[in-house]
Amino acid sequence: MAYGTTLTDMKKLVPEHIGVLTDLLTDAGILLKLLPFENIPEGFDPPIPTMSGASGIAFRDFNATYADSAEGVGSVAERIRMFGRTLKIDKAMSAQGLAEKAAQRARAYAYRMGLKFIDTFVNGDITVDTKAFDGIKKRCVDGTRETAAGANGGAVTVDLLDDLIQSVSGAANIVLCNRRAHGFVKKLAQAQTHKVRFEWTSLPGLTERVMTFDGVPFLPIWENDNGVAVIPDDEIQGTAEDCTSYYALKLGNGLVRGLQGKAEPGAAHGLFLGPIEHLPGGRVFVQEMEWVAGLAVPSNNFIYRLKGVNAA
Repeated sequence: MAYGTTLTDMKKLVPEHIGVLTDLLTDAGILLKLLPFENIPEGFDPPIPTMSGASGIAFRDFNATYADSAEGVGSVAERIRMFGRTLKIDKAMSAQGLAEKAAQRARAYAYRMGLKFIDTFVNGDITVDTKAFDGIKKRCVDGTRETAAGANGGAVTVDLLDDLIQSVSGAANIVLCNRRAHGFVKKLAQAQTHKVRFEWTSLPGLTERVMTFDGVPFLPIWENDNGVAVIPDDEIQGTAEDCTSYYALKLGNGLVRGLQGKAEPGAAHGLFLGPIEHLPGGRVFVQEMEWVAGLAVPSNNFIYRLKGVNAA
């Protein structure tokens, strides 16, 4: 399962102190270990080529001419956005060892930065946060890129999982869910008639084994940086208020992938940890941590959502 340049691969190409932060980003969730990132060297929102309308491609008779194509060729600008925080260290804390305290805070917030990215990856909505980017939930348009397990909630089944995976162009190569939905799939895996289609397997770059259905890994997504479930258990489907969702994706180069832009002039990657500076006249030292990142979905055909699930 080839995903291209992941953050794990990037660690080999960046300075050691950035490599440590990269480890902590990926520790925030398996998704960040598998998601490929495209580096945007110019550091601006990149245009993603799109086509619409009839292709204009047709067979012709001998000595006939082809009709002019009528499709539109354009682009959609995906967003790369800056996010991070300023780390503050009081002088009193620096007496205990400035470098050690700074490193502890940097490690803690690098981990939370990874959680923030995963939350935005799923739930991002620029109409709610104009400084962020749209996530996959918003792109799963009602009636075209999502389906419900039942009018008032329903159980996940092998047939629904088949439909979910095959509804992605070329078939999905990963499915995201929360821990409860992950448990639903584990119950299916324990059923005698379905055992042959499930297995726990290793993926390149991962130390942990993951559950797969017909070779497609199911990744549990946990809480965001504020401790709130990224994929909740209280989604509403008809009269049911205890539902959750599965998101099927096609990750890869040119498919669903992360974006990174320059975090500072001359930077070759999107992760930046600034120098420790002393605020003039203040009692604190400060250090800026920033990641310039976004999400590219060149076609909504590479994502699909199964919602309204509240049982196995």
